Amino acid sequence: MGRYSASSFISADGTPARFWGANLQAATLFRTSDDNIKKHSRRIAQLGFNLVRIHRHDSKWVKPNIFKNPDDNTIELSPQAQRKLDLWIKSLKEQGVYLWLDLHVGRTFTKK
Repeated sequence: MGRYSASSFISADGTPARFWGANLQAATLFRTSDDNIKKHSRRIAQLGFNLVRIHRHDSKWVKPNIFKNPDDNTIELSPQAQRKLDLWIKSLKEQGVYLWLDLHVGRTFTKK
């Protein structure tokens, strides 16, 4: 594996892709109102960000997090949390912002 350079990412039309990114993480993902998710997504794009990393959605210390009952079950997802993540993703995509979703950050494995 070599290093990546700015020219490593090429758009479909052949121009180099450039990313200016930010993080959205933890409780912000799940406690922000639906209206504010849309407003924040618009503002993120207006500020020139074109990439957002979604982070710390599975960490046990985040309350709520992506799991239905994170204290004893990290297999079953919370429908409410999943709806919030979906809205962030949809709203950012509508603003032309790419997403980087960390699939595993702080998940504590449980018996269930």
